Amino acid sequence: GPVTLDAVNRMLVGQAPAEAAFEAAAAEVERQLDPPGDIHASAAYRRRLARVLTLRALRVAAERALRPMGAA
Repeated sequence: GPVTLDAVNRMLVGQAPAEAAFEAAAAEVERQLDPPGDIHASAAYRRRLARVLTLRALRVAAERALRPMGAA
């Protein structure tokens, strides 16, 4: 389920939407998470997935925020 990492939130507040900031935040997500492993996925796989999905979400959010109003 969804998880909030306050340290990652603080890293992004006040930052311009830039790839370097997104990469740093995604790396911190991977570092801080400690998911369980099971027969479906290892803990390492889940940490890596969280990093990839965080990066993807930040890129999409920045793209949407910078898109002119009314644009599709």
